[in-house]
Amino acid sequence: MNRQIVRLAVLAAVGITPAHSIAGIPSGNIPELDQAPVDKPVEEAGLLTQVHERWKKHHRPKLDPTQPYAAETIAWVESRLDQVPELIGPPIEAEQRRGSQIYDLRTVEGRIDAVLSCVSFSRDRESCDLRTVLSADEAVARSKGTRTKVPPWLDDGFQWRDLISSCPDPVFVGGCRGILSVDSRTGQCQQARTCRRGRPFADGRVARLQGDTRTAAGEAWARVALEEHASVASFASHVLELMALGAPSELLADATRAQLDEVRHAELALGLARRFGAEVEIGPMDTVSVQRITLFAVLDSVVEHGCIGETLSAAECAIALEQTEDPEVRAVLEAIVEAEARHAALAWRTLAWGLPQLETADRARLLGRFSTAVAEAAPECPAGIGVLGGLAAADARQWALDAVVGPALAAVAA
Repeated sequence: MNRQIVRLAVLAAVGITPAHSIAGIPSGNIPELDQAPVDKPVEEAGLLTQVHERWKKHHRPKLDPTQPYAAETIAWVESRLDQVPELIGPPIEAEQRRGSQIYDLRTVEGRIDAVLSCVSFSRDRESCDLRTVLSADEAVARSKGTRTKVPPWLDDGFQWRDLISSCPDPVFVGGCRGILSVDSRTGQCQQARTCRRGRPFADGRVARLQGDTRTAAGEAWARVALEEHASVASFASHVLELMALGAPSELLADATRAQLDEVRHAELALGLARRFGAEVEIGPMDTVSVQRITLFAVLDSVVEHGCIGETLSAAECAIALEQTEDPEVRAVLEAIVEAEARHAALAWRTLAWGLPQLETADRARLLGRFSTAVAEAAPECPAGIGVLGGLAAADARQWALDAVVGPALAAVAA
């Protein structure tokens, strides 16, 4: 089957070949949060001292007073440091993720860092108050949803993510349905996920589409074209990051080749969009981004967008190929599957290269990222056009998690 192309390419990248038995590697071996550390009570005076110390050592140095608004932010936070202990609250069985930062909310230090980070960016005291955050179980009870198998986490705004798999009468919002989020203060269902294919650029931005897609099939392939087009910029940025880290030449060569692959994929997808009735062109795209310059930050992106994102995307295309009879669509998908399997393998090779260079704590944090991998549904689209929609996409992604990501992760983490 075509999906085996993806599986074999990724597993070979981490040293698993058909000659090796993988029967002993559990496909669902996804690390979760380790045993919760003991959160010892801290006297109020001692807590205030910790707040001041962590601000001076860990947060203030990240703000350059010469940059616009930085001096104002420093003054704002320091005028309110004495109020921070009031917002800390009791331990929360979760972590908060803010960009590349992860705060363990089970510890006092983690909650202090989370609140300090929040007040540095928000002038709304209530939005930074951890005392008002519902537990995961309470949020699920209020939403009447169903818990997912993965550990939930809190995002920048302390909203629960990956918490429930269904809400009453789920609807499509932003073209995505499936794994939802829950407001951490009210328990209301939040349906704000976006579904992307391949390796997104920066914050997920794509170029502007000019013209009219006209049909559902045309719109589906136009969306693929935009995402493949954005991957060109993503790989270009990735090459510069690898160079800054002194990566091996073979990784640089393959990442450079991937840019050309994505150009071709965008052209092929745009051609199918037009064949299905769309009258569109890909317009300008904002390519301004902030380079990730640390090994952890680069590998964090590789895990999210490569080891998980591209692996699932490649498998989705392969399974779409298995279900498509249209000769022209099959030819396009065959080219995409072969290249996307190489891109997924490149991501795993990059992870295998960089992982041993990380400190033990960072290594554990990075591997823990895989616990957030979920098989999302996709926007609905007509059957048989070479793009999987709805729960068919979720099924394909779940196969990739079980048959590809799980064994590859076990091999890399060994």
